[in-house]
Amino acid sequence: MFNPRYLHKKIFLSIFLVTMVMVSNLAHAQIPDTFIPSPPTTVSATPIQPSRVSLSWSGAADDIGVVGYYVYRNGVMIAATADASFLDSGLSPGGYTYIIASYDAAGNISGQSPAATAFLISDTTPPAPPAGLSAVPVSFSITSFSLAQVNISWTAPTDNVGVAGYYLYRNGTSLTGNILLNTTSYTESIIPGTYTYIAVAYDAAGNSSGQSSPATITIVSDNNPPSVPINLTAAAGTSQIALSWASSTDNIKVAGYYVYRNNVQIANVAPPSYSDGVSAGTYNYAVTAYDAAGNISGQSGGISATTLAADTMAPSTPSISAIATSTGIYVTWGQSFDSFGITGYYLYKDGAQIANINSMSYLDTNVASNTLYAYTVSAYDAAGNISDQAPPAKISFVSLPAASALPSPIYAPPITPAAPPVTTTNVSGTFTISLHYGSRNSQVMVLQSFLAKNGYLGQDALTGFFGALTEQAIKKFQCDRGIVCSGNPTATGWGFVGVKTRVALNSPAINSSSIIINTSSIQDLQTQILNLQRQVQSLQKQLNP
Repeated sequence: MFNPRYLHKKIFLSIFLVTMVMVSNLAHAQIPDTFIPSPPTTVSATPIQPSRVSLSWSGAADDIGVVGYYVYRNGVMIAATADASFLDSGLSPGGYTYIIASYDAAGNISGQSPAATAFLISDTTPPAPPAGLSAVPVSFSITSFSLAQVNISWTAPTDNVGVAGYYLYRNGTSLTGNILLNTTSYTESIIPGTYTYIAVAYDAAGNSSGQSSPATITIVSDNNPPSVPINLTAAAGTSQIALSWASSTDNIKVAGYYVYRNNVQIANVAPPSYSDGVSAGTYNYAVTAYDAAGNISGQSGGISATTLAADTMAPSTPSISAIATSTGIYVTWGQSFDSFGITGYYLYKDGAQIANINSMSYLDTNVASNTLYAYTVSAYDAAGNISDQAPPAKISFVSLPAASALPSPIYAPPITPAAPPVTTTNVSGTFTISLHYGSRNSQVMVLQSFLAKNGYLGQDALTGFFGALTEQAIKKFQCDRGIVCSGNPTATGWGFVGVKTRVALNSPAINSSSIIINTSSIQDLQTQILNLQRQVQSLQKQLNP
């Protein structure tokens, strides 16, 4: 129902609001605006040869608001603009100085801004042609249904004023129409075909250079996949599996390979090999080849590989011995053995580690006279397994006095030990498999023991791994036995324990024959040690009667 009283309230409220607005405007109208705006603080003038200057400046401030700006050229106002920029055109060559002043709605004008000067020159000299034009496609071969991306680039030429931009042409047609390029490179996508590119430089006066040297490329259609990779092999370690395969062929070029583990792609590689880091387990692998056009070959034959068990076996415990010398205590220990090879030895003196070395001897010069020391040693492998410590070797160091302070020595005739008997040795074990460089098994250890006992190999090479020293030793054995030698130009198997060498190693003639070892050097060393010990004992008796 219509309520007259409600209508009267709305009319009254509207009249009240209009009245308040009128009063407010009247109050403002009676207060004059005398506040002067601030001038722009920065002005830039950029010449656009040969007849224009581009101006821009920072904004100004006012208590009510800046309405616009006056632009002065050489002291004469030439424009009023609400924007903070202006393009001055139709100019003749020469120098032009610009200042800017701001103004507000009340007509208050600021002071002048800092001046900016631009110089226009008459330019009729064209730029030099662009140099070094090249067109490099991402791929020279693509499928007939795809586009090849081509990168065109060139070197900026020189100009007496400055290069404003470039036009780039493909087979005589501008790639950008009438729009100048302001960079020295351009990228486009094209279908298979042959294309020739040229570039032309322009300066601000409209002068154009000559054409650059052309760059021509040919993109071919390729729908032929590479051949299927073959001869996929896998070499397993404890935490990785090394894959390799024969390279594929393609009508243009193989770009790379996809590697699959358990039917899931895990790698994209260029060379025909890949090392896969894995946890313990068994894995199935396959490989495909692809070319630059994206054509993919069929999968290679699959191969399975199982990681090797981790090395948790500690090396064997070495033996240790020590002798006192004039300069310190000389400690030696025997070879330790490990299923994967010894990495080094920890040497301890009185329970504290004093050395970490990969040899089997150490001269300790940090010793005091008439002090008893206990030495022990442990071996460790690459997996960090450490052997038990050897039973300690205990020895005292005796410091000898100066020669002038020594009493007259008691004559002690040198000990000449009996000549050792001629040593003979037999092969222990039967050789049933071929052994060669890189082999690591129990028969390698048997072979190395035989070679060492018969003077072909040093004791420190008994590692169970068929390395370069073992290969050299077996070569000498083969030559001595007339099996094979380098002097024969048709010889095969030199340094390789094959059928002929295994027959020789397993033959009763070798197992029963006496093999002479040259023990003269060992005898000399033993004699020297015994004589030294005898002299030390003689001196100790004189010092401690």
